[in-house]
Amino acid sequence: MGGIYVFECEKCKYEARVAGGRDSGFLINTQTKICPDCRQLVDVVTGIIPGVYMTEKKKLELTEAKGSCPECGKRKFLLWKARACPKCGGKMKKACADPVLYWD
Repeated sequence: MGGIYVFECEKCKYEARVAGGRDSGFLINTQTKICPDCRQLVDVVTGIIPGVYMTEKKKLELTEAKGSCPECGKRKFLLWKARACPKCGGKMKKACADPVLYWD
């Protein structure tokens, strides 16, 4: 089961609800990245967990989503380095130690 946390920029107050790095649920693996078109932090599907039963329709949906921005659909990303804000370059911090959402 994966977790979503709130990250906030100390400088411009941009807020994102993302895993904050690599994460895994029951069906997929994700990685927090920066979409250069949206200039937002997004969790991108990086893989489907092998051996998990799912319908062909669900497998197709996940395969199509793999590697694309959930906001704009583009497939080009930047690594989220040193927790820098994608809007202003300031430092982003986890707002709370506990996840605001669990996903699977």
